[in-house]
Amino acid sequence: MAERRNRKANGRLRRWLPRHIDIHKVSDEEIQDIVLTTDLTPRKCHGFKTPFRAILKELGKDVQIRFS
Repeated sequence: MAERRNRKANGRLRRWLPRHIDIHKVSDEEIQDIVLTTDLTPRKCHGFKTPFRAILKELGKDVQIRFS
């Protein structure tokens, strides 16, 4: 099961970073955008919560995320 999740996560990253792209040419800002996008995408394995909200719940924090 963990291997399958890892493959899915790699597939999600490959949407933004295909194998032919030189990672050294990707800006820090672009990397941060990719990280934010993936961390704020709900996952079935987290009960359709985002990884960010799932880790906060594990830590006992209740945070509401709002975008303006």
